Amino acid sequence: MVGAMKLVSTLLRACGLVLALCGPALALCQGRDLIAALPAPDRAALQAAADVPFAEGNFFAARKGQAQILLVGTYHLGDARFGPVVAALTPALAAAQELLVEVSPEDEAQLKTWLGAHPDAVFDQAGPSLRDRLSPADWQALSAAVQARGTPPAAILKMRPWLVAAMLEAPACMGMDKAALEAGLDHRLTAAATAQGLPIRSLEPFDTALKVFAALSPEDQLDMIRQALLTEPVAEDMATTLTEAYFRGQSQLYMAFAREEAIRSSGLPVAEVDRELGVMLALLIDGRNAAWIPVLDAAAAKGPVVAAFGALHLPGEKGVAHLLVQDGWTVTPWTPGEAWPQ
Repeated sequence: MVGAMKLVSTLLRACGLVLALCGPALALCQGRDLIAALPAPDRAALQAAADVPFAEGNFFAARKGQAQILLVGTYHLGDARFGPVVAALTPALAAAQELLVEVSPEDEAQLKTWLGAHPDAVFDQAGPSLRDRLSPADWQALSAAVQARGTPPAAILKMRPWLVAAMLEAPACMGMDKAALEAGLDHRLTAAATAQGLPIRSLEPFDTALKVFAALSPEDQLDMIRQALLTEPVAEDMATTLTEAYFRGQSQLYMAFAREEAIRSSGLPVAEVDRELGVMLALLIDGRNAAWIPVLDAAAAKGPVVAAFGALHLPGEKGVAHLLVQDGWTVTPWTPGEAWPQ
């Protein structure tokens, strides 16, 4: 599955699946916005490729009868631009009965406790080390990459490959500073809700991340590492491109761009890249989206709720916004600062 693994970085950061496990945080990245640098015809082609339901926007108001949900598409790494966003969302939190997130503080603590009792979930103590499973060249490149991120190679020898790949998806310009991670929109909203005494609940069980990645074969997980190493020279640019696309409300446009990059760099047929991408989307996004709809329905039946989750869960035929429409909800764009609930 090497062809589509270039897109895993987008999915990991947009889905928030690894924050409680290895949370990289944005520091002083100075990469280029590769989408903004494209010629106008190429950008237009990307726009056409990203033409799906709810393709643009990070905030939507959903209503069905008297039930109301404020959908907040988030980005899990820190950025100073989130300060005004959180300030504008604070009144909406005050009007809500509950905040729904991917991993609540309570479940994050439960996950850490569970991992302490089940280290085999992230460390393969019985099998061969990564040094033995990778080629000498790949291991040398991996060692240099993790050292650049402040992690000694010995520390990753027995890690599950998917977790190592997740570490690599944050370029070396990003650090492991927990305080910086908490500048992400998810953590900022959680902190604001906690300060207000607003109940916070997870959209899914605390061990979802582990089950999602455990479903990948060992070779697919190693391919995640190999692909991350191939894109290491442009990792900072890709991270910056994703961040800027998010703040333009165009996360889906970045996915179209990353698909084109995967096709270009892998040399695989387009159909093969799309097949592999479909597998990853089904695993990391589509299945989870479908599972969240009854949770959102039940929560909103008790009063207005704010639901905050990775922005890439919003767009598309199988995105949360469109699934809610199919479930009888009316979903419209919302601008932070507007009155809510209506």
